[in-house]
Amino acid sequence: MIRDEINEENFYSLYAQAYSLGCDRLLEDLRELSITSLLNERTVLKLYLDAVEHKDEKIMEACANVITERFEEICSSENEDGIKHLLELGLANLVQILRADNLYLINEETLIEVIRRYIAVRETQIKKAESAEQ
Repeated sequence: MIRDEINEENFYSLYAQAYSLGCDRLLEDLRELSITSLLNERTVLKLYLDAVEHKDEKIMEACANVITERFEEICSSENEDGIKHLLELGLANLVQILRADNLYLINEETLIEVIRRYIAVRETQIKKAESAEQ
């Protein structure tokens, strides 16, 4: 069965190919698989970024729920990939997550640190864009 062959490493490219080819049934199966089998605190931000890129509301909603429920785990210092992907979110998506009623925070310092890092990344990107224009 093809489901047994799909894993975290090959899911993203398979989803992108199915999306670009317009394989609606395969996309629906991949959506279901991502939500039921691949979604966890390690993969959630990568899945979320991919869903934003493909405008997949169903995966975005499932990911947003996991992000808000496990926000502390995702932002922990041991999870640098999580922080890296969180800082790649667009402002509207980040604000949506941070405004969620079910945002799980033990320590508000975590939220402050995420916002500081996000601003620092954006400032760096703006400076790079300005120097590229010059």
